[in-house]
Amino acid sequence: MALYAIVIGGAVVGVYSILESGGRGQTRAAIEAEGSYMLGKIDWALTSAKSVTINGDTLSVVRNGLISSENPLVFSMQSGELLLARGSSAPQALNNTNTVMSDLQLSRVTTSASGIIPESITVSFTLAARTPRGDMVTRNFSTVKYLRK
Repeated sequence: MALYAIVIGGAVVGVYSILESGGRGQTRAAIEAEGSYMLGKIDWALTSAKSVTINGDTLSVVRNGLISSENPLVFSMQSGELLLARGSSAPQALNNTNTVMSDLQLSRVTTSASGIIPESITVSFTLAARTPRGDMVTRNFSTVKYLRK
């Protein structure tokens, strides 16, 4: 009877571990998808940029190929969300309510006098989400976009 209890106890612990790791994996996959989507939107905005302005944690991009009412594209962080405003429209959140953004860092490298170092924009941020069990999962995202004139 004792041996049977040990085997059943081990099986229960094994099944619990498998289920828990599945929830953690789903949360990681969701964070990866959200971060890739957000970086993709920033990359799209910076492609064919006519002008770029960084003011703290706000990135403003005037993009070629957009109608004037959609310029500028303004990315900003507020209350754990990455917001995108097109022209004078109200900002829309790019991440869902299950993820929280933090540590948005924006920097610009200007073209060197010799032209060897091209102008670029670096964007980095952290996304966090809770697993179904309540544990926090975080991931850092970063990209560098070289601007063409």
